Amino acid sequence: MQQAGGKSHRADVTRRFAIFFIDETQLGVDIARVQEINEEPAVTKVPLARDYVRGIMNLRGQIITIIDLRRKMGFTGTALREDKPGLVIVNWNGEQVGLLFDRIGEVIEAAATDIEGAPANICGTRGEFFQGVLTTGKQRIVALLDIDVVLADG
Repeated sequence: MQQAGGKSHRADVTRRFAIFFIDETQLGVDIARVQEINEEPAVTKVPLARDYVRGIMNLRGQIITIIDLRRKMGFTGTALREDKPGLVIVNWNGEQVGLLFDRIGEVIEAAATDIEGAPANICGTRGEFFQGVLTTGKQRIVALLDIDVVLADG
């Protein structure tokens, strides 16, 4: 955005992110993509599905695919809260998709100037899954997921 005189107000632009965890890695999803956040409901396994597809669920009459982000992103080990992982329902290509995380964090607001490009080797996982890195005043680093890339990748 520019005002008269050519000054930019880009630094004034803020975005909100829902924060989730896989192990101790903090991941952010643009809140505009999030429909709802819950604990994992009952999931029905799908035969012959990819290993990162946890299954499907019925959400108020709509069938939703549930993706295990720990597996999809190549994290090893078991979840910190295997009993009740966090579930975020996101909008993607006109559909709803459920993403499982180890645990749910909070919603934070960030200035555009706090967001940097993501290094290719971020978190030792697949760097193409990230649209950037957010640093906050608490010396906290949050890897921002690119939902379109995460879900489009076969």
